[in-house]
Amino acid sequence: MKKMAIVILLAVCLASSLLAQGIRVTHPRAGEELLRDSETTISWLHARGLPSRVRIELHRNNEESPPGNINVSTENDGSFQWNLAYIGNSDGKYFIRVSTLDGSVHGDSGIFAIRTPRPRIRLTWPNGGETIFLNTNQSIRWNPVDILPGTLADIYLLKNGSEPSLLINGCRADVGHTPWPVLDNLEPGADYRVRMRVRGADAGDDSDADFTLAASSAVGDIEPLRLRTGVDGKIYLDIRSTFPSLRRALFYTIKRPSWAPTRTGRFNLNVVFDGPGEKSYSLESVLPTNFSLGGNIFLSYYEVTLDPENIIAETNERNNFKAAGLCGHRVFPVIEKVLFGSQPAQRNQLLEVNNGRIVEKGGMPKELYLQVRVLIRNYGYDVGRGKVKISQIGVQSKPWRRGGGTLPEYQERQVVSNDVTLAAGMPEHLHTYSTLPATMFYLDNTDILVEYVWEGEGARTAWASFRFPVSFDELLREYERTH
Repeated sequence: MKKMAIVILLAVCLASSLLAQGIRVTHPRAGEELLRDSETTISWLHARGLPSRVRIELHRNNEESPPGNINVSTENDGSFQWNLAYIGNSDGKYFIRVSTLDGSVHGDSGIFAIRTPRPRIRLTWPNGGETIFLNTNQSIRWNPVDILPGTLADIYLLKNGSEPSLLINGCRADVGHTPWPVLDNLEPGADYRVRMRVRGADAGDDSDADFTLAASSAVGDIEPLRLRTGVDGKIYLDIRSTFPSLRRALFYTIKRPSWAPTRTGRFNLNVVFDGPGEKSYSLESVLPTNFSLGGNIFLSYYEVTLDPENIIAETNERNNFKAAGLCGHRVFPVIEKVLFGSQPAQRNQLLEVNNGRIVEKGGMPKELYLQVRVLIRNYGYDVGRGKVKISQIGVQSKPWRRGGGTLPEYQERQVVSNDVTLAAGMPEHLHTYSTLPATMFYLDNTDILVEYVWEGEGARTAWASFRFPVSFDELLREYERTH
């Protein structure tokens, strides 16, 4: 009898231990800093069989009693929108507790900080000493601190301490920059300043010193007319000049819209015009120069800016930009399609995953077992043997435990790779569909990176990679509903 009582007691303790692990709060994350008056999402995962409603509490770190309930009874659907405007006035370290209404099962978030925002901005351009030509496109820039998303600001122009005139009405203060088309109806002068004021906050800044608005003394203009691909596979820029004579070395930039500013290609160009007219100039090769004459394939959109530093004074500085879709010859592999299980993915677009088999650990959903198919076309380049690699890039800040758990923020974990051979000169209508072995993905909202990697020299292109964010929220909601 005594032995049976001990067994029953152990069973009860074990059941309580398992239930205590039945709710896992995934957001807010440990170390995160939240601003009062902002909004955030409280999210959690829970084991099957728990009640349909839960309580959400905000606890100060190292204090058991909560300052107050965030919500005394809400749907146990894994998500709650939390407005931080209603939490009192005390900054500090906190954690979120999600529990059943009777308190028998609960889960705590990591320790995060809440503080009162102190909105402020610091103008960085124009901030004094600049010479800005009329009839040009500029950008006013500033450093925002503690500015909540969507907050608006107004920008004014001051001349010699006079009454400010409204320059830009209602720009996004949290972004840090706004376009400024400098019109030619302004009076030239060396006594201008800019003033910025954030709406609804005691935040603003003025230029530290005067800057100059000047009329251009130019006698002509240069303008990019067309951006195109020649039959030799190179990029050409057709330029028009109205100068009586122009012989100058200048710079141009060429980039894709998706590139970060630091990836902009900046190159030298020697422009020679003996009089007004049009000429074509070959640019630095961005597309591969190894080509076949079998035809073109549309690749990507490119943007070119001629003379971005305004080294050449022109009568119109605002027409130096040209964009076009460029066609390159078929010389390298292109990842055209990715099937994530049964769902087609799109580059840089969120995929709400709704297929695959969820694998449980400890009564909770942990990983997704799923197969990926990758469609690769080879446009004439002899890449020989290569690999298709799939990686999952984490957005969680919790420690990664090898064999399960979550990925640290921005850490890349290779999920699977597979050998693929692409023959040279593959006809246009042929392609390779690489089906990778089914594998496990963490059930954290992450980025999926698919790459085709080959050895040896040759064309390296972003089109041999395919990246897209995934969300497993819909899949987990369906899992909880059916379990």
